[in-house]
Amino acid sequence: AVAALPARFPNLEAPIDTARVDIQRTESGGEGRTAVVTTTDGAGFYGAVHLAPGTYRVTVMSSSLE
Repeated sequence: AVAALPARFPNLEAPIDTARVDIQRTESGGEGRTAVVTTTDGAGFYGAVHLAPGTYRVTVMSSSLE
């Protein structure tokens, strides 16, 4: 599975660059990766590949969000 999403928030006017993105599967079992840590690019996008099918929790951390 492939995920590519924008990290944008209504209260911010610009995309979030270099934010840390933690992606963690919320259920056990299955084949493939169940967790990944990545960062957003200059447009606020992040992606992850080879994730096991399932439901994931995505947490974005950046000083821009404080």
